[in-house]
Amino acid sequence: MNGERGSETGQSATDPIFKEVITTFFQGWKVDIQTEVEVARLPRKIDAVVRVPTRSLHAIRYLTPFWYFLIHNVVEFKGLADPLTIMGYYRILSRCYQYLPEHKLLATDITLTIICARTPRTFLSLPEIGFKQIAEGYYFSDHRGLNVYLIAINELPIVPVNYSLLLFASSKEKSQKIIEEIVKSDRGELVQYAFLLHPDITKEVAMANRFRLPRRNMELIAKYLGPDLVPFINPEDLFRKSTPAQRVQGLSLKDRIDGLSDEERQALRQLWADEEGLTSAQRLQGLSLEDRIDGLSDEERQALRQLLDEQESDA
Repeated sequence: MNGERGSETGQSATDPIFKEVITTFFQGWKVDIQTEVEVARLPRKIDAVVRVPTRSLHAIRYLTPFWYFLIHNVVEFKGLADPLTIMGYYRILSRCYQYLPEHKLLATDITLTIICARTPRTFLSLPEIGFKQIAEGYYFSDHRGLNVYLIAINELPIVPVNYSLLLFASSKEKSQKIIEEIVKSDRGELVQYAFLLHPDITKEVAMANRFRLPRRNMELIAKYLGPDLVPFINPEDLFRKSTPAQRVQGLSLKDRIDGLSDEERQALRQLWADEEGLTSAQRLQGLSLEDRIDGLSDEERQALRQLLDEQESDA
């Protein structure tokens, strides 16, 4: 990606999200992953280097799109605004070869993966580079013992193992399909990335599927779409589903007693009188933990934590 990369706003916005996605992708296997790895004295950077412990190699080959990974793996990403060219390919190869002596590796010890948002058809048609398609979305070239894989995201099948990469597809139709699958699934972190990469498509899909979503995804969508959802909410439905406490939340003292009859005002005074005669234990009786701390300020919550700690230390 370096050299010709970074000049386009779209690419500079997508590139850090890709690095975050690929880092998240491998975190469950305790994989050593570094992004923006410098090689040689003049700073030249590799997008990501993934070092896989032997014990995790089988799982990563089976559960990720990288079924060919070795212990050492170099990954480069070419986004929509950063197409792969022959000159760019040579730069990637040179960085990979510079990485080898610094880590005392042979070409056969490492894989190089180039991930492209769109299929680089002009590049792949060049006979001198020697890429052959080996699977749907996968191309391979043996470059003097170095195994080079090219993944064309637009060509990948829509299956769960490919969801993370498919978020970066350049095809709007493909993006629509994958976001529909992600929004309906319980993959909250992918929903968040979908909002960052394709906000308009994700909003459209989220609105169309809002009644069939897992709670975690609903919370994420509310975070990103809160104001946009208000016009679609029926006030009567909102009222029926709210608790009495939620209905009066934010009302002034005047609003809370406005409209009460003389009998209701008298009953309210009697309720206060009755409450004043209750002990603290009686007032808290039957309240849930949430009710007991509801409405406390940050300072009161901190004081409550300190009091609980003190009582535990005295016990």
